[in-house]
Amino acid sequence: VDNFITQKVDLLLISPFEAAPLTPAVKRAMDAGIPVIELDRKTNGEAGKDYTAFIGGDNYKIALAAGEYTSKTLLPDGGEAAVLEGLPSSTPAVERLNGFKDGVKANSKIQIVAEQAADWLPDKAQTAFAAMLQAHPDIKMVYASNDMMAAGALLAAKGAGKSVKIIGTDGLPGPAGGIEAVAKGDWSATFTYPTGAKEAIDMAKSILLDCASSVEPTVTVDTTAITPENAKQMMGK
Repeated sequence: VDNFITQKVDLLLISPFEAAPLTPAVKRAMDAGIPVIELDRKTNGEAGKDYTAFIGGDNYKIALAAGEYTSKTLLPDGGEAAVLEGLPSSTPAVERLNGFKDGVKANSKIQIVAEQAADWLPDKAQTAFAAMLQAHPDIKMVYASNDMMAAGALLAAKGAGKSVKIIGTDGLPGPAGGIEAVAKGDWSATFTYPTGAKEAIDMAKSILLDCASSVEPTVTVDTTAITPENAKQMMGK
């Protein structure tokens, strides 16, 4: 980022891995008069003030939808559930954890008996979920905060000889992605996380080409629930 500031770029698109480390660099860019559009994840501060805009999905609402789907469709009669959290220092991990926990509150018969960070990684998720199944053999479903961890959870369930309902997040395409996993019946659902790339380019054009004096500080791109009912149709999109 400091290199880009030195080069005097006209605009910066950035997707921070963690919130805190890039916050000072983003401030330096803004102080230098360089608009900063943040994608997918945020640095610390306020959109429209500490950085120009944030574009991405609403992680809390996406996870809330996953929790509500669990409470109404997957476990209507209740049961034990588990959560695999992403990297705890990243905003999506916190928002997805809180959203899912709030979503399952709609069904008082569901108990979240285990939750653990697996840092978005499938191998860590496999190890964590294997330990969860040993400690809580009656777990009926697991919510993974991304598709990669859901893939790890599936391996752990198979290794334990358990049939567990799995929800991923991201709705990734391709053979290793969540859409195909739902279509094959390996997972119960995944919820797409839109990247907002098109919206970011449109905003960059309005700033750089149309000389817009102000832009919308927060642009939320909607999620899509990928379930057994629509997974096959969504595979080619």
